[in-house]
Amino acid sequence: MSFIASFVFSLTIQDKLTKFHTYSKFNLYLYSLVFFTIGGVPLYYISGNDGVLDSIATEVLLYGALLFQGAGLANMMNTSTSLVSEMIGQDDEASAKVFACFNILESFSVGGVGYIIMACGLTDSGSSLKFTLAIIPALCALACYVESWIRFHNAADQYYGNTDQANLANKFKSMTTLT
Repeated sequence: MSFIASFVFSLTIQDKLTKFHTYSKFNLYLYSLVFFTIGGVPLYYISGNDGVLDSIATEVLLYGALLFQGAGLANMMNTSTSLVSEMIGQDDEASAKVFACFNILESFSVGGVGYIIMACGLTDSGSSLKFTLAIIPALCALACYVESWIRFHNAADQYYGNTDQANLANKFKSMTTLT
């Protein structure tokens, strides 16, 4: 269900979000954070034997949560790939190496997390599984947002000088004032 939602999200919504955030793509991670939070809350509170929800309501909540998780996954992957592509720029010679490293790093990180989950027995207890499914994706989206925001502002400071809000407002005001 998550992969179907990821595919549909990539085809229908991702392009509109990317066009809207052309100059601040790091903000796309906030959408992932929202999607993971909305999807994580039901995943955290669903319990098979709590007596609160019947099986139909549990399935509806589960599938709804997985739809949001899939949208968050698609958004994070598309945004990350877009930011890597921006980092490479027009350097055709380095692009294959960078994307190969990106792919290897992503594969090893997914495999490493899977290994840690299985080796530490995190699927044996319900609380560990809830933490893994509901909280870790939102924490990853938050970490991606913070890291890309820092990188964006460091690059902006490097290329354009001081980019704090007051300085930018003064630059804009001086550009628009007629002399």
